[in-house]
Amino acid sequence: MDSIDVIDIRNTSCVLPEESLRDEIVHGLAGNAVIHAVCEEGFPIVQWKKSIPTGQFLPSEDICFEGLTFLVQSDELAILDKYGWEIATLLAGPTNPVATLTSPQERLEEDNPGDLHLTVVDLGAGRLDKAECLLRSIDKETCRLGGLNRPAKISTTYCAVDIQYQELRARLCDLLRGNPIFSNGCHEDREGKIIVRGVCGSYLDSLDLLQNDGLTRDTLAFNNGQEKIMQRKCILWLGSSLTNMSLPQASIFLGRFATGVLRAGDTLLVGVDHCRDIKKVKAAYSEESDCWRAYVRNGVKNAGAILGGDAAAKMNGGSNWDYVTRWDTVNGRHMRFVRSRTRVSFEISSSSPCDRATATVEMEEGEYILIAQSYKHSLANVERCFQEAGLDILKRWTKDQSDCSLYLLGKERGI
Repeated sequence: MDSIDVIDIRNTSCVLPEESLRDEIVHGLAGNAVIHAVCEEGFPIVQWKKSIPTGQFLPSEDICFEGLTFLVQSDELAILDKYGWEIATLLAGPTNPVATLTSPQERLEEDNPGDLHLTVVDLGAGRLDKAECLLRSIDKETCRLGGLNRPAKISTTYCAVDIQYQELRARLCDLLRGNPIFSNGCHEDREGKIIVRGVCGSYLDSLDLLQNDGLTRDTLAFNNGQEKIMQRKCILWLGSSLTNMSLPQASIFLGRFATGVLRAGDTLLVGVDHCRDIKKVKAAYSEESDCWRAYVRNGVKNAGAILGGDAAAKMNGGSNWDYVTRWDTVNGRHMRFVRSRTRVSFEISSSSPCDRATATVEMEEGEYILIAQSYKHSLANVERCFQEAGLDILKRWTKDQSDCSLYLLGKERGI
């Protein structure tokens, strides 16, 4: 599908696809003057000042994704499979989901709206399997409401946001292939189907776009009906991405959605891993796992390929790169690193075609480079984070004996 609908929101003047990510890699490998350290009992201390963006650590075709143990991957999918119908009813049903917090009279007045267009924006979409599960539930709910001879029509657009352009296109092609309920956003044959679009960019790129009602105002439904069609959106933030941040960082990030993105009736669906069993966490991301080792080395190779030149050869993801993990007891987080067995040095050029300056990146033998971290927040602290961000919990779903929760959040009244 050469014409698949993917917009690149990273593009600005003199910036091509993947170059903003290249700048992130350069910045992370340049390091800073502050040396960080983590100490886990029974293991050597780890000190670092360099990092590689987590977005590089995605499987390649020769890496078995199913061999990687993500604590929340299967649990989130199981929750969506079990409760997807309920989530879909709240998102696409005739009643504003946030109206569950209003008075009965206000809720009554919000029932039975006119035509509705739902935009689902999936931040850090990844494999798309969880989104597909939810979208199928939304499609069933739409068909159910249509079978009730309800005069109003419901339409849906799904926007998958990811930082890697080619991988995003490939996954969207797989989603569209053989799935009759989905339609490529570039095609005209959309009646009764969920429109699928790709959005290449980071969380912050997406946030800037959504603050200006992007991805809603440029939908076919908006342009055809404008004010006659009610616009509602749901932001998906799954994969426990919240735990990649400290609670203050997460609160600030979510607060920007509460104050600048969410309108009346809009929601956030957030997945959170609450597991605080250190043995279980360490086993999930084990240093002994061949799949995790291959996954991490592939990330190093991806970073080198984007940097280009000598970096592609020096950061080839071979056996020269070790995978190392530590549990940070002080901050309650699991940390993952790569370590080079030899000294590595290479020149890199500026991303800007107008700037011919070069810089030298050096990694000492045995130097640690941070690639990912996962905070393990308690239920109470997560809910406090939502409150500080100006968000109300509309509903929480979990799986029996699971450390994973899905929260449907709405903007606090008065914000």
